[in-house]
Parts: sequence; structure tokens; C-alpha cells
Amino acid sequence: MIRDAMYRELLHQKGYDAQTIGTKTEQYLRSQIDQFWTDTLEFRFQQEILIQNKDVIATALWQDAAEDLVRLRQEALLRMIMPAPTSTTSRSTPAVSSVKDKVEASEEILNAFLSLYPDYLKWFYRTTPFSRVELIVNAEATKEGKYRLAYRLWQTIQDGLRKGEEFVAVSFEAIRTTEELQVSLESMKESLQKQEGY
Repeated sequence: MIRDAMYRELLHQKGYDAQTIGTKTEQYLRSQIDQFWTDTLEFRFQQEILIQNKDVIATALWQDAAEDLVRLRQEALLRMIMPAPTSTTSRSTPAVSSVKDKVEASEEILNAFLSLYPDYLKWFYRTTPFSRVELIVNAEATKEGKYRLAYRLWQTIQDGLRKGEEFVAVSFEAIRTTEELQVSLESMKESLQKQEGY
């Protein structure tokens, strides 16, 4: 088993005896291995997203900047040619419409992400030594207006007295913004569309 092999290699590198190191030291060493898997898999996940969506990200950044410049220019022109408003009606209507559009767009992104994320996790980890993925939290809204993700990767013991039993090999948790969910969503769609059956 890969995890046990890494544990034995770590013992060898540090010059430890597996029979005498004690429970606390063993737990510490195994936690280092778990953290290595977590960091490696998350890096692979984020790297795939960045590589596949570098053009989308760049375009989105430029589009945001361009929209801000246009808005600032329009506001400056309005201040120059228009008198101060006598009521809030004319100024609030466009703002309300804009906010409504953004809310609807965010809800559409969130709903699509919620639907696709479980299937993507199963696909993404299909060739790893993990027996299954347990999705704990799927884009749960936080007080800060962001979204929490959390899942566990289970692995089956292949030999010994506990052969056939499962244990949690890796736990993952992250906080994402709506924009980050959108980028991840586009990457997931592109990856799954290349696979038969999606």
C-alpha cells in the first residue's frame, strides 16, 4: 500500500525503529504523509484548473477592468452634464437591476457547481489508490459571502488483521469565492466532456 510504503521510507530516512517510536510519533509521521497527499492533490487540482483556463482567467480580469473603466467614465460624464437629481428613483433603478442580474448570475453558477462537483470528484480521483470520495460540504454559503467545500478520501487496507477495512486517508477543506467557483466550474465541464458518458 502506497501510504504504508511512504511511512516505512520516512522511518528509514529518520533512522527510527517502528517497534519503539511510540504511538504519538507514529501518528505525527503518518499525519505528515496525509498532509503531503492533501497538498499534492490540491496542487494538481488547482494546476489543472489554471492550465485549462488561463485564457478565461485573463479575459475575465481584463473584462472586469474594462467594465470598471467604462463605468467610471460614464459617471464622470454624467456629473459634468447633468444636474443633481431631485429624487432617488432615477438613480436607484439601474443599480437595483444590476444587483438583481449579479444575484441571478451567481445563483446560476452555484446551482451548476452543486450539480457537477460530486461527479467531478469521483472522476478526478478515479485513478488514485483511494477507494471512495465522501463529499461532506458542497459549496455551503458562509457569513462572508463565500462558499465552503469539504470532502474526505477513504482508502481500503489491503493486508494484515484489518484487511478490507476503510480509513480516512486525506481530509480536504477550502473556501472559494463565486468567481473561483465559476473558474472551477468551467474546468470541470471541460474535463468531463472529454470523458465517455459525460
